[in-house]
Amino acid sequence: MKSRQLYQCNQCHHQGSLTSGTLFSASKLPLNIWFLAIYLITQEKNGISALELSRQLGISYNAAWRMKHKLMQAMKERDDETPLNGYIQLDDVYWGGVHRGTRGRGAKGKRSRVPRYQ
Repeated sequence: MKSRQLYQCNQCHHQGSLTSGTLFSASKLPLNIWFLAIYLITQEKNGISALELSRQLGISYNAAWRMKHKLMQAMKERDDETPLNGYIQLDDVYWGGVHRGTRGRGAKGKRSRVPRYQ
């Protein structure tokens, strides 16, 4: 339709925009901001905070927080659909689990040498 930015089916006359049905559908932010946010979130090794995202994109903290959580939820749902299989290589990974025993001060066979000042 030329009067509005909508596409209309010639058979059923259903109208829809390019972003309808996506996570961009209810957003007032332009798509180039969304795509830049996707790039910034996926390229940071340790993740990016919502505050830093808001600074990089030039938007409010609340908008950046919502955008980050929407994108992370979409990435999680996509990862849940296709589990990993086959031979997998990992690099710079923290593998989860419970630490056994105590580390540092208080470990078995260690004496704590705290200087006592009077």
